[in-house]
Order: sequence, then C-alpha cells, then structure tokens
Amino acid sequence: MDAGQSDSIQATVDYTTEQSGTSMALVHNVGLTSLHKELDVMNLDLEEWDRFMV
Repeated sequence: MDAGQSDSIQATVDYTTEQSGTSMALVHNVGLTSLHKELDVMNLDLEEWDRFMV
C-alpha cells in the first residue's frame, strides 16, 4: 500500500474487509519519506511537512 495515495488506501481497506469482514480495530502506523531527496526535518519545506503529517 502507498500511504500517500488515497486510492491505494481505499483498495487496502476494501481488500481487508472482503477477506476478514468488518474490522474491530485499526492501527495507523505509516512511515513516509522521499527517496528522491535527502530530508532534514528541521529544514523541510511546508509542502513536504504537510505531506508527511497528513
């Protein structure tokens, strides 16, 4: 799943529901990074910060 893409998130939820039925719990544990940039959290531009914190 690509947590930065809403279509991918929805597909994962749909698949999980089809396979397991209704979920009783959800753990939101996602790590996002940019493999194209060397990022320093103290110097992130606002757009990157917002993408990581959504």
